[in-house]
Amino acid sequence: MYRHGLALGLRPHEFWSFTFFEFFAFNKGVIDRDRMMWNHTSSVMALMANANRDPKRRPTPFEPSDFTPYRDDDDTTTTGSNEVTEEQKNLIAQWRVNPSFPSSSG
Repeated sequence: MYRHGLALGLRPHEFWSFTFFEFFAFNKGVIDRDRMMWNHTSSVMALMANANRDPKRRPTPFEPSDFTPYRDDDDTTTTGSNEVTEEQKNLIAQWRVNPSFPSSSG
């Protein structure tokens, strides 16, 4: 997790100050931002491909989904399969990655 946090651009003191819940939320935000940027990029790529497409060789136009690294079924926010219960949220919010860091709950 530490190496992943550094890859996300966190400095060590930022990583150690996060709870598991905060780190999960930060990671999800980074993924959502990347998906949003890819939605834009894949739309531009589809536009360029369709502008240069030979309709005889490829009668159907390209779609942005042809160029994105994300599949449509990767989006768990619409399926609800990643739902966390309120009890789980409360438990995770109390966890600390670094036990020597003072807890904000006590």
